[in-house]
Amino acid sequence: MHRALILGVLAALACGRVVAPPPPATAPDVSDVGQVAGDRLVVAAKAARTLADLTFTTRRFGSDSTWGFRSGDRLAARFRYGRGTADSTRVFIELWGECEEGRRCSRFDVRSMIERIRAEETPPG
Repeated sequence: MHRALILGVLAALACGRVVAPPPPATAPDVSDVGQVAGDRLVVAAKAARTLADLTFTTRRFGSDSTWGFRSGDRLAARFRYGRGTADSTRVFIELWGECEEGRRCSRFDVRSMIERIRAEETPPG
């Protein structure tokens, strides 16, 4: 079941016609790193779902990263995936812009995204 879900997300990312603009060339306003259980493919799919749940338009641009853009508040995000331990992936998240009602993004926002990616998926009921 997880395999079908992952393949569906990857197909949606590959076939999507709406493309998020690339992240800004400037340094991010905030960044942080965390470990997430699973290999890169599984973690990338969870990250894409997390961005979609947070109303970002997403674009997968390589085997090692995903970016997203939320036009309502002009918030840009980039997730990069690296080697973690044998059964985990290192996720580096960068944010540019305002996270809520004129508030600059903080490490709390990044940590919240990492926790969303880590969260157990609820089986369909």
